[in-house]
Amino acid sequence: MHKEFPVSRVCVIDYYPLLKSSIKETIQMCKKYNIPFVTQGRTSKDIQKFFYHYCLEKICSEYKKCPSSYEKVLAVYPIPKELPFSQKNLDKILSVLPIPWCKVSSWHSPDLELSAFKSLSKPKSPQKTLTFANKHDLHVVLKNIQKNKIFSKGSVDFSGNLE
Repeated sequence: MHKEFPVSRVCVIDYYPLLKSSIKETIQMCKKYNIPFVTQGRTSKDIQKFFYHYCLEKICSEYKKCPSSYEKVLAVYPIPKELPFSQKNLDKILSVLPIPWCKVSSWHSPDLELSAFKSLSKPKSPQKTLTFANKHDLHVVLKNIQKNKIFSKGSVDFSGNLE
């Protein structure tokens, strides 16, 4: 979902549907491999890595696919409390995001256009994203889990096909 602002020549992409989709894929991954879905505490690190991977993938993909001819900006607003991941998780992704983004109070905020326009002047470092992606790569996580055969508080059967 996106909004175009012709006066400012900016297109704003809503992060919330992408976040929900990332969470859904993370939960599906956990179910597929019979991994306990825990998002808080010590045992949640691997689940968070899946979430980071899917979030970055969804956001960057949507950014590229957006049909607008204007410069694009991701609009971010507070995460609803009922979602399993916290604002801290989202902030970690935003700190390495290679695309412009802005924080607003809601998708319908009157400041959306101005915030998006101002965020275009902030430089983004793709190197931070590469470092983060290498550290939290989904395939690397899966290989590590396969190698150890132990995940958090249980074991995982990887005898099936990964694809």
